[in-house]
Amino acid sequence: MERREFFQSLIAGGATICKNRKRVTPRHRQDVQIYHGPMQIPPHVYEAVREDPTPHRATGRGTHLVSRYAEQGGTVWLFRCQIPESRAMVGEIVRTPEGNLRIHCWSAARHGYIYREPAEIVTLHEPTSKPYMPIVSPLMSSDSPTWRREA
Repeated sequence: MERREFFQSLIAGGATICKNRKRVTPRHRQDVQIYHGPMQIPPHVYEAVREDPTPHRATGRGTHLVSRYAEQGGTVWLFRCQIPESRAMVGEIVRTPEGNLRIHCWSAARHGYIYREPAEIVTLHEPTSKPYMPIVSPLMSSDSPTWRREA
């Protein structure tokens, strides 16, 4: 039986055709990238991952191993490389639609430089909302004795 006949018999038998992986929408498409570049891992994350890396396979990536560490606040750390001797790593910080942070680290950064920690980076890159203050002329203030005449 040729290959073509084999697939025709599968379709004739009622087999369904699965979608190609290229047409599947990415799971993390709605995530917002906050920062991309070098950063310094906090000491508690560094020690926890260094003591117990517990590698697991990333879904959809085949044989790529990943070390994962989750904090109670919803922040998830993904390490796609070995943990270096220093805490300096290169990666990205991503905010999910639920408001949680995912921090991906994929290589070691240059040793000897001082980088910011992700908590500091997030506070610097988050938009600050200023309270609404109407623009009022100093002459229009109610403290002025002539404010009614000036209005």
